Parts: sequence; C-alpha cells; structure tokens
Amino acid sequence: MEKTIFKNFAEYWFYAKCFTINQRDIILSNLPEKQREKLIKSYKEGGWEDLAMRNEIDKIIDSIKEKMGIDLLQIRCKIFSGKAVYIKKEEWEYISNIFKPFQNNHTNYILGGIGSENIDNQTTLLVKSF
Repeated sequence: MEKTIFKNFAEYWFYAKCFTINQRDIILSNLPEKQREKLIKSYKEGGWEDLAMRNEIDKIIDSIKEKMGIDLLQIRCKIFSGKAVYIKKEEWEYISNIFKPFQNNHTNYILGGIGSENIDNQTTLLVKSF
C-alpha cells in the first residue's frame, strides 16, 4: 500500500512555499506518479493557478511602481473616473509587453477596459475602452 505524502495541493504548499521554485520542482518530480497527478489535479481544481498568477502580477505592479514611479491601480481609477491619463509611449509599451505572457483574465483587474491612443511619437493617451 502506497503512503500518501500530501493529501492535496494546500498541504503541499503549506510545507513547500518557503522553498525555491527549483526545490519545489524537485519535490514534485520525486513524488510517485499517482500522487503527483493528484497534486496537479488539486492545484488546477482548487483555483491555485489563479492565486499564483495574481501574486506574480501583483509583484510586477509593485516593481513598476517602485522602479518607474507609475501606480497602475491609481491610473486605472483615474481612467474609470473619466479623467484623461497621458503616459510616455515607451513606458506604456513596456507595461503592455510585460503583461503579455499572462492570459487576459489574469490581468483584467489591472488592464481590462483600458485602451490606448497614440498622441504623438512620445505620448500615449489611456482611455476607457468600453
């Protein structure tokens, strides 16, 4: 009889969250195949992917605010309050590109409903798109 090491992803994460990604991958890859499949199924069904993506996006948002001085949540509030927001074209391109690897549903809370219009070679106007 095979002993279960982790009953679900929540228990795995309780123990593995302090490890590096590489260390977590080692643990996961060394589990018996059935337990690894059960853990992956629990991850997908338990909404853990959404949480992981949201945390990663939040880190990017914080990094943009710290390094560039651009508060995306504040910009979003201004746009949805009907105010015009102008941003350097290169900054908006950088921000748009950094979020491309994520699916729209993961970035919707930060970029959803925001459109952009190029004003000139250096400036972009951010507007409500719906």
